[in-house]
Amino acid sequence: MRRWLFAGVLWLGAVCVVGQPLSDPYEVGRLVSMKGLFVLERADRTVLAENLTLVSRITDLTFLPDGRFVLVSGGASPEVIVYNASGQQERVLGSRGRGPYQYESVMGVAVHKENVVVFDGGGLKFIEYRPTGEPVREIAGLNEGIDRFHFMPSGLILMYRKGGGQDGYLGLYDPGRKAVVRSFGRRTELHRLLMMYAHSGGLAVRNDTIFYASPAEPVVYYVDLRTETEGAIPLQDAEFKVPELEDRTYSFNEIRTILFNVSRVRGVFALEDGLIVQTEHGRWEEGRRTVLHIVRGSRWTDAFSIEGTLRKRLGEAAWAAQGSSLYFISHQEDPTGSDVVRVLERWELRVR
Repeated sequence: MRRWLFAGVLWLGAVCVVGQPLSDPYEVGRLVSMKGLFVLERADRTVLAENLTLVSRITDLTFLPDGRFVLVSGGASPEVIVYNASGQQERVLGSRGRGPYQYESVMGVAVHKENVVVFDGGGLKFIEYRPTGEPVREIAGLNEGIDRFHFMPSGLILMYRKGGGQDGYLGLYDPGRKAVVRSFGRRTELHRLLMMYAHSGGLAVRNDTIFYASPAEPVVYYVDLRTETEGAIPLQDAEFKVPELEDRTYSFNEIRTILFNVSRVRGVFALEDGLIVQTEHGRWEEGRRTVLHIVRGSRWTDAFSIEGTLRKRLGEAAWAAQGSSLYFISHQEDPTGSDVVRVLERWELRVR
């Protein structure tokens, strides 16, 4: 018995010495970056209540200034749902349909002057609601779908476009003139294929600086609208690889193979003093690997390698950033294992 106990102590000590984790970092709620410069710690966890409507696949998430948040429940019957800070549903905004202030497919959600704005991919229009449910206005006249958007202080709408066309994949749209007044980036065939994924590429805004990324390259571009300065920040990601596409028509199976094997940028999130850039690698069936890159100032600084239980949690999650916190919503089993619950988690990025 003593020999077994002694062997166990030796094993435990050896594990600690070589630095192997004694338990899943997700369960501990703390991850250390690859170079050891930062930690990502879970600060809060809120189980969402479905007291008004059932939630299916969650496709987007944003926060109101007062602490409430809004999520988009995707699927055949999309809904835009307002939650209070405790995770209770308060109301559903709008309804599915083709009439005024209705939506066919919600492609994104954002906040503008304390109101909630959604983009209807079916009707190609923006719809603005008060958080209390009253419709405010519709902005129609667009001729293509978008994946993300942001209302600038000038009243222009910054739009990340899903594909098609030869102009920039990022554009500033003037709702009064119903026209794009400035474009950024260049859409390619690979960009269009990757945009078949929901939320590929990335868009974030901090003050008057735009940060954006094509899904097909490990680079974050930025535009300072005050100084008209533009630049690029390369990410240190040796695993990032995309295929060379030929100038021909691809079959469905070929497209599927490309989409399920390619690396991609999935999101860019602006924190108070830096950026988090999410990249993904590998096939779904074999377990994809997520890397969270940290950008500070105008350079790549460090990264987190996300695997195991946390990777599974993040695989189908909707993400958002606010202040120094990174949020995601995922579907998880309840403690009894008898049901699936939706959980909002808040993680804080700190210098180690």
